[in-house]
Amino acid sequence: MAIFIVVVIFVAVFIAWPSGDAPPKVDGVARPLELDMDRILKQQTDMVAQDPNEVIKAHAEFPDMSGVSEHFVTLQPGDTVGKYLSELNVYSALPELLVADEKDLRLGNVMPGQTLNITLDAKGRLSKLDLGIDIANKLTFTATEDGFSAELFTDPGEWSERVIAGDIHGSFNISANKNSLSMSSITHIAKLLENRLKFRNLRAGDKYYVLVNEQRVKGEFYQDEVLGVIIKSRNTTYSAFLHDDGNYYDQAGSGLNKAYRKSPLNGKFRLSSHFNLKRKHPVTGKIRPHYGTDWATPIGTPVYSIGDGVVERVENHPFAGKYLVLKHGRKYTTRYLHLSKILVRKGERVSMGQMVAKTGNTGRSTGAHLHFEFHINGRQVNPLNVKLPFATEMTNKRLQDFKRNVAAMKKKMGA
Repeated sequence: MAIFIVVVIFVAVFIAWPSGDAPPKVDGVARPLELDMDRILKQQTDMVAQDPNEVIKAHAEFPDMSGVSEHFVTLQPGDTVGKYLSELNVYSALPELLVADEKDLRLGNVMPGQTLNITLDAKGRLSKLDLGIDIANKLTFTATEDGFSAELFTDPGEWSERVIAGDIHGSFNISANKNSLSMSSITHIAKLLENRLKFRNLRAGDKYYVLVNEQRVKGEFYQDEVLGVIIKSRNTTYSAFLHDDGNYYDQAGSGLNKAYRKSPLNGKFRLSSHFNLKRKHPVTGKIRPHYGTDWATPIGTPVYSIGDGVVERVENHPFAGKYLVLKHGRKYTTRYLHLSKILVRKGERVSMGQMVAKTGNTGRSTGAHLHFEFHINGRQVNPLNVKLPFATEMTNKRLQDFKRNVAAMKKKMGA
């Protein structure tokens, strides 16, 4: 009991004993000490927020005890994927990567500003490669037992409608562009109405109304699509409206497009290879999907666009050879591979039936032919089975639906 009393007295004296850090007095009033936690919070509040990229960079400098390493690259003019694979001693993986890339045809045609994220496993082998194509698309290659698999990841972003309207001063092109209509849309409108309207005859004071659908990815403008346009010149009104079949019609329902061709070739040619997702590749002998239809043709046979559209890509790929990609509105895309000559430029507007290229035997090919692909909403389909609007005539029901849609768009446009 005596020991217990002594311990209690000792603790009480220790607590009450004054220390050198006693609270200072001002005018006889004790001022409380700032706790360490208070000072830390104040310092954190006063600090400028650290750049997230610097945090990631600092984190990346910590050693990975697993032996896995990642390498980030922003591509410069003249750079190739092979260059960086060679620097990392994994160049031998390039042929298998290109095989996996046959579906998307991106790896052989990288562009300045695109990014590479290369991952090596603990034994220094390539296990993953990410190609950042643009703000909306990333192509990922992952090592498998049979080479590599490829998967394209697309950020859908956000679509929103916008009305651009005004008076013409000088020319439609200048007036609409000053009013923030993209040059791509201006060119598209000129192509749609070229057979009905002579744009050089428009006068000051003529009015235009355009309804566009814009896509933004991560807050940045990515692309747009013209939904409807009305140009009022003196006593005449010119119009074009997009219907759900991918074609444009005037407000009365009369077709402006020339619809679609069934084939990119004139005449009959032998089908040398059908669309087949389980085809054995004729060169490698491995099971690799064949995403298009091949026609055996003499080198130099004319190739025609199957519909109105815009040239999206003109490239030269180690496997696909010289190839061309045409975009027909938001829904349809066509690709033409192994060409000997391409007759159009990227960004150019083309018409249905326009000669755009000549067949060849470029890239990895077993003989002269045209490889033709048809994509719907980014997915490859059998070109021979696609049901396209080959005529611009509408049934009565479709015409009534179209006119209701036009009335709603005109209301939005204020026209």
